[in-house]
Amino acid sequence: MARHKRTRNFAPIEVEPSEDGNILVTGDEYEIVPKEERQRAKDVGFVLRKNHFATCAFAKSFARAEQEKPLPGNVVRFPNRRAQR
Repeated sequence: MARHKRTRNFAPIEVEPSEDGNILVTGDEYEIVPKEERQRAKDVGFVLRKNHFATCAFAKSFARAEQEKPLPGNVVRFPNRRAQR
């Protein structure tokens, strides 16, 4: 989990770098790199990642409209906790 640099919202970010990633993580914060700047960021050595919801097979089950539907037995839904400021 990392916090968005501007909005301060948490998001699950993949640990592994992605060739077509769009997220730059610095410390415990992340920012979304605009499409036109991604290649330049990689050229200077930055590692880009993806939001976990972009790769998760169960991402739709975490959408608000789907919260009432049961998950498969091997998936755990953690309670949504807001960080205290």
